Amino acid sequence: MAIRHRLPLFFFSLVLLVTAVALCKPLWDDFRQEPVLAAQLKSEARLKALCLQTFQLDESLTRAATSAALGEPDGDRKYRAVEPALKALLPRLREFSSRTAAAVREGASASLRALEARALDQVRAGQAEAARTLLLGPEYEAGKQVFAREMTLLADSLWKSSHTRLSGSLRGSRQFRVFNVTLICCLLLAWLTLHITLRNWQRTLTQINRQLAQ
Repeated sequence: MAIRHRLPLFFFSLVLLVTAVALCKPLWDDFRQEPVLAAQLKSEARLKALCLQTFQLDESLTRAATSAALGEPDGDRKYRAVEPALKALLPRLREFSSRTAAAVREGASASLRALEARALDQVRAGQAEAARTLLLGPEYEAGKQVFAREMTLLADSLWKSSHTRLSGSLRGSRQFRVFNVTLICCLLLAWLTLHITLRNWQRTLTQINRQLAQ
């Protein structure tokens, strides 16, 4: 008889345990996922830094070529020191943009490097004035504008899309966690109330059975 009376209490305790486990599992999965999303956000930030570095290297080449045309002795040396770094960076950006955009970007960079090489050759030949005219001419300026526009579009598109997506995921993750914790607390409170009620019911029933037995 005592065992039969304890069955409802045992049953609801088991349901309480299963409910808690079922609710804590997605909460734990969500908790483990947040560091992954945060790492992706940091990776996207590093990609933006890569775009900025590429743009800065292009500007460094322009300044080095211009300084050489203006008579600075170290201009040619500085140019040759920076150029390999830019050539190594540009291919790394291909996977983050369309084939057409990558072709336009790399084509503009190649045109600028060709004009700068011509200007440096003119400097070595003693034609500094011609080199300055070339680097300040409309063809070179147009190439600079195309390259700067493509790099800006790439950086902005990558940053906006990734930041919106990942920030939304993190925000949704936190909201889900708050909701899940609140739900768990409410259910635990409800089950605890039911648990206490069943124990009181069991105790009362046991007392009644004892009185009847007497």
